[in-house]
Amino acid sequence: MITIMGTFGSSYEIVDKPGSSALFEIYTARDVDNGEMVTIRVLLEQTKGHHHERFVREMQIWSKLRHKNIVPLLE
Repeated sequence: MITIMGTFGSSYEIVDKPGSSALFEIYTARDVDNGEMVTIRVLLEQTKGHHHERFVREMQIWSKLRHKNIVPLLE
């Protein structure tokens, strides 16, 4: 099983790779500390640049949203 480190020191154990897109690889993972299941999006190396800036802006906006039908952003 692969374990990756999050931005803020959390560790995630990769459980599955349910998909990918032209910009991202998508993983299902388990937080090693609390067992919570999460989804991780990883920006592909070849799409950095303009897409990286867009990704960061999207995450900044997403982190401010609070609604029962919106998955919270952890890191």
